Amino acid sequence: MKLTVQFKGFRELLLENVFITEDQWNGAIQEASKKHQRVIDILIQRGELSPALGQKVLKAGLLIAEGRSLLQLGLGSADEIDTFLAQPATSLVQNSVAATMKEHGVVAAGALEQVIETWSGSTIDQFGGLEASSFLLELIPPWILEKQTVLPIFKLDQFLLVAMVNPDDLPQVDDLRHITRHELVAFKTDAKTIRGKLEEGQPQPTKTGMVDNISEAIMASTGADVQIASDAQRDKDYEELEAKLDENEAPVIRIVDSILVQALKEKASDIHIEPKDDQIMVRLRINGMLKKLTSLPVHLRAAVASRLKIMSKLDIAEKRVPQDGRARLRIDGRTIDFRVSTLPCTLGEKVVLRILDKSASARKLEDMGFDATSLQAFQDMIHHTHGIVYVTGPTGSGKTSTLYAALNALEDPARNVITVEDPVEYELPWATQVSINTAQGLTFSRVLRAILRQDPDIILLGETRDEETARIAIEAALTGHLVLTTLHANSAPQTIARLTEMGIEPFLIGPAVVGVVAQRLIRTICPVCKDTYAPSPETLAVMGLDREPNLRYFQGVGCDTCQGSGYLSRRAIFEVMPLNDLMRDAIVRNAPLNELRQLAIANGMSTLLESALQLLRQEGTTVEEVLRVVFAKEKEKRCPYCQYVVDDTFVRCPSCQSVLKHVCKGCHRELDPKWTVCPGCGTPVVAEANVCYSCLTQMRPDWTVCLSCGAPRRELSSTELLR
Repeated sequence: MKLTVQFKGFRELLLENVFITEDQWNGAIQEASKKHQRVIDILIQRGELSPALGQKVLKAGLLIAEGRSLLQLGLGSADEIDTFLAQPATSLVQNSVAATMKEHGVVAAGALEQVIETWSGSTIDQFGGLEASSFLLELIPPWILEKQTVLPIFKLDQFLLVAMVNPDDLPQVDDLRHITRHELVAFKTDAKTIRGKLEEGQPQPTKTGMVDNISEAIMASTGADVQIASDAQRDKDYEELEAKLDENEAPVIRIVDSILVQALKEKASDIHIEPKDDQIMVRLRINGMLKKLTSLPVHLRAAVASRLKIMSKLDIAEKRVPQDGRARLRIDGRTIDFRVSTLPCTLGEKVVLRILDKSASARKLEDMGFDATSLQAFQDMIHHTHGIVYVTGPTGSGKTSTLYAALNALEDPARNVITVEDPVEYELPWATQVSINTAQGLTFSRVLRAILRQDPDIILLGETRDEETARIAIEAALTGHLVLTTLHANSAPQTIARLTEMGIEPFLIGPAVVGVVAQRLIRTICPVCKDTYAPSPETLAVMGLDREPNLRYFQGVGCDTCQGSGYLSRRAIFEVMPLNDLMRDAIVRNAPLNELRQLAIANGMSTLLESALQLLRQEGTTVEEVLRVVFAKEKEKRCPYCQYVVDDTFVRCPSCQSVLKHVCKGCHRELDPKWTVCPGCGTPVVAEANVCYSCLTQMRPDWTVCLSCGAPRRELSSTELLR
């Protein structure tokens, strides 16, 4: 542990020795002020310091405080004191720097005693220019410091000089002597003076300094330069707005630029800047999960929001309603677009930025993560000469990337390809690309109408947001154009229901839609720290994986490569639903969603859950990640024997033929297995062949004998069923 008299407090000691981060320090300070506890105790409670290390830090702080006392009293030079601070604590005489320096003759004999004698009868004026030491403040319990009646000033060997409002209060002096384990030399001063010194010495979260440190550290590590892209978007109005940030706001500009650079460095997809009671929390969405980047001082709340508004050409005076805008920056030679959204809340304005890297290239379909069957189905869908293909999923699930991969597969000089997006995410030199500008009246529906007069072969529509846009897109698909677009829906079959809810007639949806792809992004295990583990039996039972005893499960234990998360990147999982004639007929007659889903599965559709489980079996992700991304959302009913996805209306599993419910053969009413006749039509109840006649155990269709009792397979009669 590095110790030096240059350390003024625990912050420098902890950060210099890399025991904690700046964010951890600031968080501990804020929590300590609320709970009225020592900062070191809070760090130990939060698990950011071990108890043993916390005690070592406290002892080291006292040694530094003693060294600073020696320096300020002229009893040694900084180099001399640092030499003794560098020695192991076990080599110090009485665990004291002063006593050790005296032992080695660096401090003259009797010098310490003479100084301590002069302390009696001292006044605060003699020490008015000195700063209160946060090291010594840790000796005094918070409940005593709150009374603002005690101020520790110097420490020499086993003596502690303190200023007190009432040094004649012998019980308090005795308590302090017992608590600090030092002999006290006290003198009288007033409470106002002690209060002022305590405010100076109490640990504080960094403010402007923190802003500068964060900016400098990030810039130094990346070497990046942030500039507003000098194109037509930077106009006179923008320059007038930018001029509103005067020179006093330079730290704000640096910190905002630094956050943007760090977000790009960590490959974040979104930046969240959220006002809190006592701070501004900055979080990044990395691999689909929010991660705290830093905290900013609360007094910068308005300035940070104004800076982001100016960058995205929003009204900085309007704070009562949400605003949406875009910013284009050139960072280290890369042109990056940011989609900016502000939201008024009780503590200020929350700002969220979506990062759109225009320098990134579109990927190939083969690299997107499709399995062989789903890839072939999707390729067949996009090679139709006309029709509409929907890609669905939540925000940030990679829908646009999938559409661009499809366009790459369709690249052909003989085709006229036009895209309309908000904004353009990837640049395609062989396509005509249009960026939406709602403020100027350039909406999806208006641009789409204009595109239809441009003789297009393929249209990429960034998002189907409303009925008007959906109707124009479907009409384009019905008139000889191939339309690729996105829609927000939870699954592929639900896309049809979503279009119906938007007001599109089923007789238009059926003929127009070629197919639907639903997708999610799921985190993959870090290969560097990948290791086997055993999920809980309850979790495996919920997912039906308890029937696969030989399956091995893996997780990332955390390393520097994955920053301790255990996950390194994300990949897509898909639910590809091409439409056939039976499904189109069902859509036109407005069939229930369950029926459409059954038809899709019968047509070969693999669900999102099946895709995720396939990745799990390939040792690519964890059970917990499958539960988080897919299983909890799907809540699919599955066959208890083969785990195939089934529906409430299924009588038999379409995969293993197991009986899922007993139905009357006469009127198809669902029956209780205990009944001997159907109460609706009187038809005798006959058990199915997959129920053991001996022990009534449910048998799988491939069993020739019951594995429970060994009885041969045969159908039960009604009389046998009554047993």
